[in-house]
Amino acid sequence: EIMSDPSSTSRAKSDLAQAKSTIEQKADVGKETGGRGPIRHLVLFNLPKDSEDSISSEFRLLKDKIDNIVKFEAGIIQQPPMKAKQGKMSHAFLVTFTNKEARNAYLPHPEHQKFVSKVRPHLTESLTVFDYKPSTLTTVPMEECEGKKNSNGNEDTFLKNGGSLSVLIFNLHCKLDLACFIKECKDAAHETKVPVYMEWGAMANNIIEKNLAQKGSHIIIMQFMNAKAAEAFSLHKAWTSWMKKYFQYEDKYTAGSNDSGSPSKNCGNGNSLLQELVTYFNVPKIS
Repeated sequence: EIMSDPSSTSRAKSDLAQAKSTIEQKADVGKETGGRGPIRHLVLFNLPKDSEDSISSEFRLLKDKIDNIVKFEAGIIQQPPMKAKQGKMSHAFLVTFTNKEARNAYLPHPEHQKFVSKVRPHLTESLTVFDYKPSTLTTVPMEECEGKKNSNGNEDTFLKNGGSLSVLIFNLHCKLDLACFIKECKDAAHETKVPVYMEWGAMANNIIEKNLAQKGSHIIIMQFMNAKAAEAFSLHKAWTSWMKKYFQYEDKYTAGSNDSGSPSKNCGNGNSLLQELVTYFNVPKIS
């Protein structure tokens, strides 16, 4: 029998107690802040031409019928000038709720259910729903791009008078070096010199809509002043290089070429880089 050192046993118990206390504190913080902050509810439809206007109008009216919807944005999807997996969706609707509880109350709300009953017969493809709690990823302010004095900007700045969106939904593998992924995404955005507000978040669908996320785990939404800026950003070498590195993406200019800047297979700790791209598209006009 091996006798343990009493002092070592005492230190081990102390370390265990400290670790347990830290875990409990983190759990309490999670409970305290879990329901705070807005939740975005992105809905993608493929609507037939003869019903798109009426359905869009009906959807927009929900903001006046259901409490705690703080913002409603809608636009027609335009496939970006690149080869990527984009799906067959025609319209994007982005609804912002005050918090998770407001989103949960919205889903079974009679007015929402009435809208769902109306829209279901008109859908030509399965819809996509992706909810997330937005966190600012980075902002490329105008003064950084043009030498102008301006505020750093936020989402409202870039959507003023009807801006433009790019949406990237993907499934992150557990072995990804996330710090490296995020840093290189930010670096690529700033290198484009295109003013943009970028936010991102993990999938936070309500359990009844979890399967509608189409296996996506995370989303990045890029908000631009206009469609021209969104296109310039998506075609910039810095951004396309980042997309190629992590999503095996090809733009229309380098597809099939020998100098396409193929990604290295490792970053930092040697983890695999290639992630699953669910969808990537532009919404030239969001309002």
